Amino acid sequence: MILFYAFILIVFYLNKKPFHLSQVFHQNFQKNHVWTDHEKMTFAFFQQWFSSQKIFTLSTSGTTDTPQKITITRQQMIASAYQTRHYLPLKKVKHVLIPIHTAYIGGWMMMVRSLIFGWTMHIVDPCKNPLSYFVKNIIPFDFAALVPLQLYTILQQSSSVANNVLNRMQAIIVGGAPITYALHKLSQRIKSPIFHTYGMTETVTHIAMKKINGYGQQKCYHVLSRVSIKKNEKGCLVVRPCAITAFKTIITRDLIHCITTHIFSWIGRYDHMVNSGGHKIMIEVVEKKIATIFHKYSLQSDFFLKAIPDEKLGEQLVLAVAHKRLSTIVKKKIYEHCIKKIPRYSIPKKIYYITHCPKINEKINRNINLQLYPFDSFS
Repeated sequence: MILFYAFILIVFYLNKKPFHLSQVFHQNFQKNHVWTDHEKMTFAFFQQWFSSQKIFTLSTSGTTDTPQKITITRQQMIASAYQTRHYLPLKKVKHVLIPIHTAYIGGWMMMVRSLIFGWTMHIVDPCKNPLSYFVKNIIPFDFAALVPLQLYTILQQSSSVANNVLNRMQAIIVGGAPITYALHKLSQRIKSPIFHTYGMTETVTHIAMKKINGYGQQKCYHVLSRVSIKKNEKGCLVVRPCAITAFKTIITRDLIHCITTHIFSWIGRYDHMVNSGGHKIMIEVVEKKIATIFHKYSLQSDFFLKAIPDEKLGEQLVLAVAHKRLSTIVKKKIYEHCIKKIPRYSIPKKIYYITHCPKINEKINRNINLQLYPFDSFS
């Protein structure tokens, strides 16, 4: 019975060839196939789910802190699945694209939603352009979850086939990393609603979304039904007890503007606040503004801001760019635009050049970068 259920709902793309899960379960297939880590994790999750396992353990991504093991229940995942479906404009969904990593909660929950609601899921190894799997055999997808880099790559290539696939979807959710200025601009080409999600492993993927394209765009995140939030004394978001959190309070380290108990805007991480000469500077806010300047001058280089010790200011902000060297003219233009867009105390005092910026899930990994480029390397 399980195999029949899986045969109907789940399709793997191994070496860009479709295989139903019932074929993957077959003993001969398992002996002969060389498994990727992504395939192993995906297969392991289905084995756990089909065995009616009640408690699941998975790791956080480690982009903002040391990776941790988190335990969540089957009931939490089911509650999250229903609330996502209630929020999004999904009607008769048949085919779902899952090109995100199934080692993390985002990939898990796409599989869980599909299993609960009877959607045919098409699972591919994570890559920059997941639609490349379907060049010869176009699938009429109704729903997809993507990371920003995947959506950016698809839109940048701008093929008529890709646009048609995206435009027929009922909804597209994008999460795991911030939406850049360039991606936001490109996303206006798509008619289907695109939602940027906010969430984490502890909240069983997203608890809030905002529409980023077309009519009815939202500047703030709106929480899912039966979820409410507040701000603590540090200014950080707190998720009140609900079914998704197993009726526990979740205290985050995300600074927010709390507009109501159901609407908020994200400012940045509490840990990334810099105190320079008495001025509190949010690194993510400044990085977002610098990203628009980089886009204006077609600079594709990765970068990040960091604070280094300063005798007078206590800390000063510097810009680390993965680039050989910017010309004097470009540096001057960047500085001129910084003066227009950023308060003077938030403007990086120096530019340093680095070889590369390590990432996890397309987010700049600040922990690794701080280890690679310690304070003395910026002196």
